[in-house]
Amino acid sequence: MNKIYLEVTAKDTLLFRDTMSMDMGTTNFIESMAMPYPSVIYGMLTTALMREGFLEELKSFLNRKPDSLLKREKFLAEHLHVNSLYLSYDGELFIPAPLDLFVDGDGKVYMGEYEDGLLYPPEKIGEKLERAEGMFISFNDFRHHYVYGDLDAVVLRKESYFFGDYFKAGIAIDKQTKAAAKEMLYFAKMREPKTQMAYFAEAEIKEDILKEGTWSADVSLGGRNRTAYLRQLPEDDYRIGQKDTYKNGRVDSRFLKMIFTTPYIMDEADAMEKNFENQGISVVTRVTGKPLVIGGYDMAAGRRKKLQTALPAGSLYLLSSEAFVGKTLEQVQMMLLDVQKSESGQTFRGFGKFILAETEAGDGK
Repeated sequence: MNKIYLEVTAKDTLLFRDTMSMDMGTTNFIESMAMPYPSVIYGMLTTALMREGFLEELKSFLNRKPDSLLKREKFLAEHLHVNSLYLSYDGELFIPAPLDLFVDGDGKVYMGEYEDGLLYPPEKIGEKLERAEGMFISFNDFRHHYVYGDLDAVVLRKESYFFGDYFKAGIAIDKQTKAAAKEMLYFAKMREPKTQMAYFAEAEIKEDILKEGTWSADVSLGGRNRTAYLRQLPEDDYRIGQKDTYKNGRVDSRFLKMIFTTPYIMDEADAMEKNFENQGISVVTRVTGKPLVIGGYDMAAGRRKKLQTALPAGSLYLLSSEAFVGKTLEQVQMMLLDVQKSESGQTFRGFGKFILAETEAGDGK
């Protein structure tokens, strides 16, 4: 598999739907997510690559309409992986904030307190702290400050830092009466990306892409007739260097935080925990947000996907193993990825991706 890095810049407003239905007269309001599910990027990338003449073997296989879902998923995984998905703003990478962080009304950031396998909000007299759900941390702040517990220097960004809101209203016509009714009115809150905002993704493809750094395409993203510009990044793009330099750090502690940067299907997370036990890796603490329900429509199969519950991005596991000590973060990551593998899993589509942070047991720092 050959690694490639991609940037996706939206040319229009975005509407990334969750699994909530919109039924006239009952749920007349929908709101776009800021981060699409990684499977959206996977589908967009697969289509774009096939259109540009890549993935011919995969295209031929899918055109034969394989009757086995497992066989199809395995063939897809053999040809294309999405390894990570970040926000990029003004040339800087951002990831969902780890959910052991809290902020006060002035934006000051605090670490939750780990005790007896549980996470507690930090004590601050006279003010309620807000959990960092729906917020983002720059990759630089993460690797230079969060990892070392230097939170005075950390700035968390809300979605409004990257997007404006665009409200769309419409009214449907009753097919029988040919008239509009009050209950047929609907509203959509869409995301309007700011000029400096893009999505940054790392992927692996089975074949070589020879025009490195020059390949690009117009793609559909975030709704029907909504376009974006997809381009492959050259290897000297400094955002790529940020990630690679961090992975070279050596681990001195047996405790690590495994922080999910994309949602993780809960059935797969449970299976991964069982595999951890077999490898001598202990899950000391789980810090999770409100579960998501992930579904969608399978265009290749022509049917709705099975609804699955997932941990939101920013959720984390505090892990313990003597096997971590002395290895680089990249070596530990490869170890954990090997444990995470599953033939029926969705990690190849970008779910369950994570970043590691060294820590000390008990205080979360």
